Amino acid sequence: MKPGQVVAYHRNGIHRHGVVLETSVKEDRWRYFTIQWVGDGLSLSPEVHRYDQVVLIDPERDMESLHKASALSRVLNSYEKQ
Repeated sequence: MKPGQVVAYHRNGIHRHGVVLETSVKEDRWRYFTIQWVGDGLSLSPEVHRYDQVVLIDPERDMESLHKASALSRVLNSYEKQ
């Protein structure tokens, strides 16, 4: 994992996005990411999370999928209003 990878965290109603600053393997042999979170008013201090606590994001692919889902949502909502 190289620095700059975009990640997401979704747990207990909290949804955040951030960027990996560095990675390390600790004594427990788990890979950890130091992540700089962005937006949403939460702590903007970097935090360390185990790799299985976050989802790796491909911004290009995920934005395209999000755009398609938003378009479908608008179509479905327009049918409900009729």
